[in-house]
Amino acid sequence: MSSMPVSSYTFVTSGGQRRFVHRWQYENNEVIECNKCGSSCKETDAYGKHWSQPKTLDDNDSNNNNKDGSIDISRTAKTPIALSTSTSSSTSSSSSLTSSDKSFGRITTLMDSKEIIVSKNVESFMLCASKAVSDSQQFLLDAGIKAVPDLLASLYAMYGGGHSHRLLLVAVGFYVTIGGETFMLQTTELTIKHHYDIRESVDMIFAMLLEKLRNFLACRSESNGFGKQEAYSIKRIRIKVRKQQLQQESMPLPLHYARKQTNMEMSGTTANRNELASLTAWFRQHLLTSEPLDSQMSPFPCNLYCFQECPNSLELYVVPYHLGSSSNDLYKSRSFIILCDIKGRFMELQEITNIRRFLHHATEDRVLWCPRCQQCFVEHSKLALHKMLQCGRGFEILQLDSDFIEIYENCLLLEKCDNWSLFGIIE
Repeated sequence: MSSMPVSSYTFVTSGGQRRFVHRWQYENNEVIECNKCGSSCKETDAYGKHWSQPKTLDDNDSNNNNKDGSIDISRTAKTPIALSTSTSSSTSSSSSLTSSDKSFGRITTLMDSKEIIVSKNVESFMLCASKAVSDSQQFLLDAGIKAVPDLLASLYAMYGGGHSHRLLLVAVGFYVTIGGETFMLQTTELTIKHHYDIRESVDMIFAMLLEKLRNFLACRSESNGFGKQEAYSIKRIRIKVRKQQLQQESMPLPLHYARKQTNMEMSGTTANRNELASLTAWFRQHLLTSEPLDSQMSPFPCNLYCFQECPNSLELYVVPYHLGSSSNDLYKSRSFIILCDIKGRFMELQEITNIRRFLHHATEDRVLWCPRCQQCFVEHSKLALHKMLQCGRGFEILQLDSDFIEIYENCLLLEKCDNWSLFGIIE
């Protein structure tokens, strides 16, 4: 089995120009350069020229808020929606949403429905395969890569902003049909503290649900004396999302970097708070005026870094934004990471306790083991998510009665495409 390609992030200086390059190197020494991350500027320009400048909180999208609190009810269903399946107390699967598109008024994007989702505190969502005969694997692929991550990212954008730090508590359920019987396979809640963790969290949730399903099918086949595992069908997915205020002053870091950061012993002192406030004011002035950062005006010598995400591979990496130190003193000066919300608005600066460790990208093969279930991983963040879901021990499989019908009188059609439709359920 071939290893994953190794990423590298480098600056190349030539002819008075400085170019940033993101590359992947494979085992056979083949090198592929990313066509999205590359950027170029003058060699004398600040490193921040390579990256899009964060917006300030003064750029808040207040125009999108409905000031009088009114709700466009044309976006809600005018007739009850019946979801054909049933529920009893032991095990579960799914069926399709029955209703014509005429019941929902105009088709909206997720952010178009912000007012009603926030005002009505919509926490339940249903993702349904649009075609009567659909490929379950393709539906799950579309849901895991596009629909569910986009939903969670939109909810972060709706509820985030300002100086509030919110987290999302997410639980997912697959409606599974096996041999004419219907089951609900559902997770426990997973806490997502940072928007950069959304896609990896959804990947882990789906992987653990499918593993649970495979184990259930294996046990079912063995107990029923089947020669091979039964086929299954998944056409609906339920997503429950609760928002919660984060009970900490500083904004959390993405899982990839949180483990590299340790709490500073002096972070709570008055001197440190005053220094950070002065540095933040200096940086905010730079954002408001678009003037280059002047090291001479900085409250103290420091280096600033920012997060970037590769549009192709979705890899998260840290790059310099402002270096106020010479290359010889790079690791000796105080360093800070620029933290922004999901809309790219500046939130705060956070001091990096060990910049060498923070910037380091491990390239060696490694295996991480879960001490509880002995499952292995190659990424610390995946192991962390696995542990947060308690190895899947709290997952449930509930059987639904064949004549049970779920009825929702208020549904909001959020998105519709060729393969799936997403509904918000107003309870």
